Amino acid sequence: MLVVSLKLTQLADTIADRTRLGEALVGATVLGAATSLSGMVVSFTAASAGDAPLAFSNSIGGIAAQTLFLALADLIYRKANLEHAAADPGNLFQCALLLTLLSIPLVAHTGPEISLLGLHPASLVLVAVYIAGLRYAAKVREQPMW
Repeated sequence: MLVVSLKLTQLADTIADRTRLGEALVGATVLGAATSLSGMVVSFTAASAGDAPLAFSNSIGGIAAQTLFLALADLIYRKANLEHAAADPGNLFQCALLLTLLSIPLVAHTGPEISLLGLHPASLVLVAVYIAGLRYAAKVREQPMW
């Protein structure tokens, strides 16, 4: 697993360089999807089985675990504080995007129980905000002060 992870990291770096999308955007999409694949399968399986609490808590738990791993990586990275060393505009924008995405289910939970065609509007908003956020992240990388 370690060898595959190292190779995946190298490939993501190559993709970032060749496409000129940048490490932050490729990390968020390619590596994020690859490392989240098992969690996505669990959430989809739980949701299809009607176990909404498991589907939701699995996703939130995955974010919490990734945050813990970030803290552990900060302990290993000795050159500087990891958050400061990686604080380029693209990464900072993605942090703001994550906070926005996490706030949408929270706001939806505190509001009335509504659905359109069997979906809560927050689900559609999450997808739209994520797609828009990725587009803006690319702009931030190209022109940090746009």
